[in-house]
Amino acid sequence: LCNFEPGSQYKGTFYTLFVATAFVDLVMSFSTHHEFRFAFFPLVNGMFANHDCGVCSTARIALSYICSCAQDFLNIFIALSRLTSIIYPVHHARIWKWLLPSSIIFSYLLATAIFSIT
Repeated sequence: LCNFEPGSQYKGTFYTLFVATAFVDLVMSFSTHHEFRFAFFPLVNGMFANHDCGVCSTARIALSYICSCAQDFLNIFIALSRLTSIIYPVHHARIWKWLLPSSIIFSYLLATAIFSIT
C-alpha cells in the first residue's frame, strides 16, 4: 500500500503518524470484534451463551478505550505536524526528527497510563 523507500513520496511525518494510527485502529478492531460485534451477529450469538471470561472481556473493553485515546493523541500530533510544515517549512524536518518517535511513544504510553489509573 505504501512505499517507504528513501526517495518515496510517502516518507514523512504525516504518513508515519498515519500508519501508527492505522495500527491502533487495527488493534482495536481485532480486540473488540469478539465483544462488540460477534455477540450481536445472529448466526454466531448462540456460541457466546456459555462464554464466561470476565478478565478477557474487561481487558478487551479497556483496550478499546486505550486505542481510542491513543488515536486521539496521534491525530493531535498529525495536526501539529501539518501546522509546523506550514509555519516552519524550513525547520519542519529537523523538528520532527526527534518529535516523531517520541510523539508515537508518548501517545501509546499516555493512553495506557490514563486508562490504567481508572
